[in-house]
Amino acid sequence: MLIDDLAYSNKLRGIHPAEKASFALLSMFASMLAKNYFLPLVIVVLNTILVTRFAGIKFKILLKIWMTPLIFGAVGFFAIIFTCCNPDGMGLLGAGVAGGEGGRGIVAISLERENLTFVIQRMLNFLGCVSSLFFLILTTPFGNIIHLLRCLRVPSIFLELVTISHRSIFILMDTVKLMRSAQISRLGYSNFHTSFRSFGLLVSTLLVHSLLRTRRSWAALLARGYQQEIWLLSPANCFHFSCRRLAFGLFIGILLIFVALNF
Repeated sequence: MLIDDLAYSNKLRGIHPAEKASFALLSMFASMLAKNYFLPLVIVVLNTILVTRFAGIKFKILLKIWMTPLIFGAVGFFAIIFTCCNPDGMGLLGAGVAGGEGGRGIVAISLERENLTFVIQRMLNFLGCVSSLFFLILTTPFGNIIHLLRCLRVPSIFLELVTISHRSIFILMDTVKLMRSAQISRLGYSNFHTSFRSFGLLVSTLLVHSLLRTRRSWAALLARGYQQEIWLLSPANCFHFSCRRLAFGLFIGILLIFVALNF
């Protein structure tokens, strides 16, 4: 998986996860509280610089990772922009359904100025939060995050659910990759008709294959002495902890929250 590969190969992987998590959470909180357009953009630029320049991840790869949340965000916010209203009260843009007296519309879909301003602000807040989250997950291996949560005394049942869910994502993605490779080798995507049929077969059999692989993983856990708790290797001596970096990250994060609350 691309995100996990980058987390284990970037230049910031040796920094203690508490330093990165503290800055990421504070900047995410600041982005959620921001009431202007400027602060979320600053957070996006700051996290992009940290990921590309300091972590050594190429901008093209980062842009590719950004495509998924951008598509989901665009679809969700596009539905918020337009509202149903009276044909006489249409805003900046609108379209009515013909009917009623004089051929006037009885239903209209309108684009209001207030909705547009609201959606732009929420979209920027969303981008700021996603950039902070990407900074954390692209520079911190999953085992280090679990190690940090364990040090914070997070309940083991929650850590187990997170670990199993993370593993299940890998199983699902690997199953899709193997099945798609097998279909391609048999010319399953040579034209539109075969592509449509192959995609349908892929979706219909994906759940069955994923369940089978999940059962094999469960059997492997039991064979290795699983006792209701999963431990990941993440030695504490491999981290480079710096009080100066932690204090600087906390200062920047608190400063961003202060700006978000007062400007």
